[in-house]
Amino acid sequence: MANLAIRWLRAGCLGLLCAGLWGCAGDAPPKPSPLPAVSASAAARLVWRQQLAPGPLPLSVVALSDRVVVADNDGAVMAIDLQSGTTLWRGDVKSQISAGVGSDGRHAAVVTDDNELVVLEQGEVKWRQELRVRVYTSPLVVAGRVFVSAADRSVQAFDLTDGNKLWKVQQPSNPLTLAYPGVLLP
Repeated sequence: MANLAIRWLRAGCLGLLCAGLWGCAGDAPPKPSPLPAVSASAAARLVWRQQLAPGPLPLSVVALSDRVVVADNDGAVMAIDLQSGTTLWRGDVKSQISAGVGSDGRHAAVVTDDNELVVLEQGEVKWRQELRVRVYTSPLVVAGRVFVSAADRSVQAFDLTDGNKLWKVQQPSNPLTLAYPGVLLP
């Protein structure tokens, strides 16, 4: 008897669900109103131009309040004044770069094709650190540290002044590896 009551209850719930879905499948959704015309509100003009070595990778750029820090695939790293386009400092890591640049304005960090983390200060190579795991994204330079997110889902922190590894956090392995910048989430 209890089984029969449960069956009738299930059938009744299924009927109510179907009726609810049937009611949702009625009329076509309303058509959106047309978008208003957009007119240009600001004119753009070329202020300055810098030539970088051509390369296959889209390397990231760090935009700060008064400058941008860029790197090209051939190993050149430079800080450029935003107003005038003049080069504030320029350095060369003597190797092709595999990931974009990270910078706090004074220091810049890049990862080379040889899987080496290189930090420059005002264009001069300050230190190099071999990385055991491939890195595809730009290092993060902040608060006297250089943070590197590797393909094995590890994050390493290095001291900005001397390159000593401070710590490493290993996340559980994941078969997906992104080769472009992203956000680190716990």
